[in-house]
Amino acid sequence: MTFLNQLTELAPAELAARLDEFAVSARDDRDGSGYLDAQRALYLLSVARWQPAWESIVPSADETDVVVASLRLSRSWHQAETDRVLGAMELPSIGEFGEWLDDRCRAHASGPQHPLFDFLENQATEEQLREFVFQETPFDVHFGDLVAALIPGVYGAAKLELAHNFWDEMGNGDIARTHRQLRLDMMSAVGIDTDAHVSGLDRFWVEELELANMYLGSSTDRTLMAQGLGMLLATEHVVPGRIDRQIKGWLRVGYGLEQLEYLTEHVTVDVAHAAGWLNEVIKPTLAAHPECLPDIVAGVERRLAGSLRVCDVALKTLTSVA
Repeated sequence: MTFLNQLTELAPAELAARLDEFAVSARDDRDGSGYLDAQRALYLLSVARWQPAWESIVPSADETDVVVASLRLSRSWHQAETDRVLGAMELPSIGEFGEWLDDRCRAHASGPQHPLFDFLENQATEEQLREFVFQETPFDVHFGDLVAALIPGVYGAAKLELAHNFWDEMGNGDIARTHRQLRLDMMSAVGIDTDAHVSGLDRFWVEELELANMYLGSSTDRTLMAQGLGMLLATEHVVPGRIDRQIKGWLRVGYGLEQLEYLTEHVTVDVAHAAGWLNEVIKPTLAAHPECLPDIVAGVERRLAGSLRVCDVALKTLTSVA
């Protein structure tokens, strides 16, 4: 029985009780078996709430007890992770933030210099490249919704930047070129089911679910919004170089650029978004609300650390079956 089936068979009160059990594992037992179930539950319930009630993959996701328990689970995990990253670092000043960000992202071990990307570019088989794309699905297919969820309540230049980012996600009005559709088209071209973000749940590495849950939680829980801004800022800074190396790997095994438009689109558009996000969203937010600095930094740090965990497990797993 799949984890999704297990979850949907529970009555709302039973599901809420299970989520409270998962909250303990998410906070206190990162290496325990309950931690993976906690991440799977967080992810499924977040996805279920993106959907209209009549299409929800977890029919009880919007029941009051389940909503409250899932919020407790989410906040328990996010707080533990925030304490972990902030407890080990010295914060930059607001004036130093831009320079700190550039240095941090450029030098971080999760960047395109990670051995994973050398492997994907020069050695990986088609099947290994396919598995990496599959594993990145939980985050990638929801990116447009993540951006959209941040827009309410933000105004001025920041709202325009968010809207511009979202409009790019929407293919600038061309349905066929929306980034989600380009992602689904690429998945079809390389042999991945287009419903893999749900049907493939039990195959996803816990590190990939963590990464998706960072964004799903911080984009919808307004108490975590500043972290969400930091996460997206880091994403726009580090993604282009990593994607360029993946493209070279796919070309090496015989695919053409027309099948890789999702990837080629992000090599250029994310560079522009990185500058806009910093100058139009982050800096004005810090100027008006300096108290947001710790959470924005935590978002950057959590994104980089989470990405490094993905890179490490990807290299270890993919090369073990080489």
